[in-house]
Amino acid sequence: MCCMNRHCRELPEIRLVLLGGRNSGKSSAGNIILGRAAFQIDTRSMECVWAQSETGEKRIMVVDTPGWDYFQAEPVQQQVKQQLASSLHLCRPGPHAFLLVIPIDSEVLLKKVEAHMELLGSYGWDYTLVLFTCGDRLQHSTIEEHIESRGRALKSLTEKCGNRIHVLNSYEKQDRSQVNKLLDKIENMAGTRSRSYYHIRLWQHEQEHTGESKRDKEEGAGNRGFPGMRESATYIQWCEKEDKLF
Repeated sequence: MCCMNRHCRELPEIRLVLLGGRNSGKSSAGNIILGRAAFQIDTRSMECVWAQSETGEKRIMVVDTPGWDYFQAEPVQQQVKQQLASSLHLCRPGPHAFLLVIPIDSEVLLKKVEAHMELLGSYGWDYTLVLFTCGDRLQHSTIEEHIESRGRALKSLTEKCGNRIHVLNSYEKQDRSQVNKLLDKIENMAGTRSRSYYHIRLWQHEQEHTGESKRDKEEGAGNRGFPGMRESATYIQWCEKEDKLF
């Protein structure tokens, strides 16, 4: 596999985290990407699991997360946050991409998806690609035509991800070209960013910043400036140094 795009960054290892609702096909997508039956698809997992494989000289690591329940009460957010933290620890120092898995023919609950994605913080969307499953159901349409036909919600979601999209056909599991194209897109993503992956310290920084903002609101402090600005600059410098190692 070779990237032809001038922005492509060749990566010896690609770390991925699968996100999405229940019955979205995350585990099946993970198996297709890895080229083997690494994740169980007939049982509902309640915790994050990971697996890896070799593709040529490249190692692929995939973390499968529990499916989101879009209809559960608000307290579930804390549970999802813990699962996200677990997924980041499993693929330290952090994933090159979050794959937001959505079945081709499903209705997108935009507000629900956004609420879950916001747990990744302000940078989460920059590292996310929408991965459509059940690609065989496109029939004679292109994915772009499909997105246009499904209404504003799906289009808005893909726009939030910078229109980074890919389609997997579960009926063509042996077709490695669809996986190679996905990996090329991820390497292209890495080449257009100053930091090739979402570092776990970015997550930690976002959580600390959120906590400080919440405390400021509760205390009604008006003269404390912007929490975390000094830490943000320090963090960015640290990440730029760290990226040279990965």
